[in-house]
Amino acid sequence: MCSQLNIFALPKPSVIQPLSFEAELKRIEDAFIALNPTYAGLLVESDPIKKVLEAWAYDRVNWVNHFNESARQTMLAYANGSNLDQSAANSVTPRLPNESDESLRYRASIAPEGFTCAGPSGAYEYHSLKVSSDVMHATVLAHTPIQGYVTVVLLSHSNNGEASEELRDQVWNHLSAEEVRPLCDTVHVEKAIFKDTEIIIKATYFEGSDKDEVNARILKSLEYLSELNATERKAKDIFKPKEMLTVNQIHQAARVAGVQNIEVISPKNDIQPGAKESIRIVKREIKDGGWYE
Repeated sequence: MCSQLNIFALPKPSVIQPLSFEAELKRIEDAFIALNPTYAGLLVESDPIKKVLEAWAYDRVNWVNHFNESARQTMLAYANGSNLDQSAANSVTPRLPNESDESLRYRASIAPEGFTCAGPSGAYEYHSLKVSSDVMHATVLAHTPIQGYVTVVLLSHSNNGEASEELRDQVWNHLSAEEVRPLCDTVHVEKAIFKDTEIIIKATYFEGSDKDEVNARILKSLEYLSELNATERKAKDIFKPKEMLTVNQIHQAARVAGVQNIEVISPKNDIQPGAKESIRIVKREIKDGGWYE
């Protein structure tokens, strides 16, 4: 995996202003009373002037919110739709047919990797992703099986993560072109091998908790175990090749409000896939462990 900048880990931009109706109303009231000292202590809820100042404060907060949203739409991490197209154009990254905002945003963030031929692993990843919006992820393995060989392992947005032969061929044809790969590289493109995995837990609940609501929170939390999902790629069931799934991850994710204890029934042990293997979650189940006494 290339070491590109994680735009989602950047500090919140200081240009985004905090929103508080109460703080804005107090600021306006203080300014009004400073100009009209005789109103001090007389500005009650029933006073029409109070209503005017509240309307003014509400309008100001809406204006600041509009400013914030406009500022966000100029930033790669926050822009969407046509605004994202404009932001991605700064790195010469046009949207592919049927490509989602999340995919375009990620490709634009790693675009500098592709400003050269596909030598570094990040460049191979970038050039793989630009072939089709159906490419979810490309893992690059150098010196496989020998020096000068490069293997690219594909995940797809379609077919539950499994890349089609057509997609594999498209990526291979693109990466094998002399203007893309270094002449000393021999490129192989393969589909990921899936390790289908069930997550089954037993939950013990605190007395008075709504079990259905607690279970819904657990299942939602268990969707965010993979790095692909954590980087907003929306691959809730698919892990990157070689990405681990640990019992501790499951245990921590399942300990939401209302849960007293969690027993992980499956998997019993941490799962460490091989370099070309990808964990795919095929089932999530919560067994009722009863109330904590």
